Amino acid sequence: MTQLKKTALTPGWDVSIFRTMINIKQPTSQSFAKWMNEVRGANFSLSDTCFHKNAAALRAHIESHISDNLADYLASLTKNEHDRIEALEDLEEWLHEMIDLNEKMASSRKRHLALVEDAVKRQRTSYSSYRSLPARPAASSSNAIASVPSIPSHILASGSVGEVWFQTDSNLV
Repeated sequence: MTQLKKTALTPGWDVSIFRTMINIKQPTSQSFAKWMNEVRGANFSLSDTCFHKNAAALRAHIESHISDNLADYLASLTKNEHDRIEALEDLEEWLHEMIDLNEKMASSRKRHLALVEDAVKRQRTSYSSYRSLPARPAASSSNAIASVPSIPSHILASGSVGEVWFQTDSNLV
């Protein structure tokens, strides 16, 4: 294999693969398993070169390049669970644990997204129901002042009354 690499590959191929491997962070849109296999494949191709990483160095590299979402999920684990994962010494066991965590995180995110979408649908339905209520009869001049809507207390408290009540549409001006 070493001889094949020397004769078939252009000089500097190993530096190119190494630079690519060390600079690619796990994309948020890609599963940990797929990204990790790409990193391991690059590391394997660097066997018999000075750029090849041993198991401990590869784990440290992978750990430092996981997606921000997975890192946040890992940080949200209980101390006991986090310590249990950190204590895993075998690279394969640790990788399988990280794959499981990534799948749990993805499942949790899907559930969260479904809940948010459901809440938005309910909000729209509620708003549509409100808008379909019959209009109030016009106020007579004697009670016109009484029919002026009051400013909600949360707007008064925020100090943004002017922003809310005096917005204009640039297309209308």
